[in-house]
Amino acid sequence: MSGQVIVLAKAPVAGLVKTRLCPPCTPAQAALIAAAALADTLAVVSATGVTRRVLAVAGAYPCPPGWVSIPQRGNTLGERLASAFADTAALAATTPSASASFTTASAPTSSSSSRKSDLSDSSTRRGGAQPVVLVGMDTPQLTAAHLRSALDPLIATDGPDATLGLAEDGGWWTLGLRDPRHAEILAGIATSTPSTGADTRAALERRGLAVHLLANLRDVDTAADAHHVAALCPPGSRFAEAVAHHIPAAAPHTSVHHMPGAAPHTPASVPPIAGAASHTQASDRHVPGAVDRVRALDQPGPGPDRLVADPGSPAHTSVAAR
Repeated sequence: MSGQVIVLAKAPVAGLVKTRLCPPCTPAQAALIAAAALADTLAVVSATGVTRRVLAVAGAYPCPPGWVSIPQRGNTLGERLASAFADTAALAATTPSASASFTTASAPTSSSSSRKSDLSDSSTRRGGAQPVVLVGMDTPQLTAAHLRSALDPLIATDGPDATLGLAEDGGWWTLGLRDPRHAEILAGIATSTPSTGADTRAALERRGLAVHLLANLRDVDTAADAHHVAALCPPGSRFAEAVAHHIPAAAPHTSVHHMPGAAPHTPASVPPIAGAASHTQASDRHVPGAVDRVRALDQPGPGPDRLVADPGSPAHTSVAAR
């Protein structure tokens, strides 16, 4: 499959990721769950034939083989999303393919009226740039079929200009663009609101773009979300195993919605999580094979140590976009 896929992610650092899982999780447990979600997402994208795979990461995380790693840029989430598209497009323009780390300085962006006019021209939208699809690390139930549904319409000569997968909470889990320069609109859209997805669609359509809607997915913010999504994950899912070990089952009176007829999956064996953060609390159960090495990073001043993934380990929100 031609086209490019970006995974927008945070390094799984205790206290900085999946904070809405605390409680019932400890920050270290939440980091393990985030690491598992990232690992599952990277594995799916790695197994999907595309021209380029880009990890747009905040923090230090090992670049998987066959990927390009770029740092996130921008103050707001919208700015970081727009920059991820712009930097990926710039990378594609300078190299035919890549599998090494790439650090950007600044990608040219403009919101001038002349630029908007150029981008809205149908000849520009139908040719030139390679399609780009962005996903986050909060939908570990992602499959190759989901990626194909986002990319294939953009590759077709008579397909839409954009593909958009909305999240159940009002955000979006994926955005695909035939011409990634249109992503500049994301910098001006408020994220983490119940209308983020609808606002994104409206902004694209105001530019004259044809938007194809994809299946809605539920992303992982809360413990209830985690249990629901874990039930949808395939056998061998690191995320499902991490949830089973680190998030207490819902009380009988608590409504946790599973896919009809599906029981939460607990695989017998789970591959190692590459680059996962870990913890040293004796009361926390260990995910088999999930944590290989831990590095405690002493912080100056009072307060607990932060636990981070060891960058030397062998080598993944809706999108952080929400």
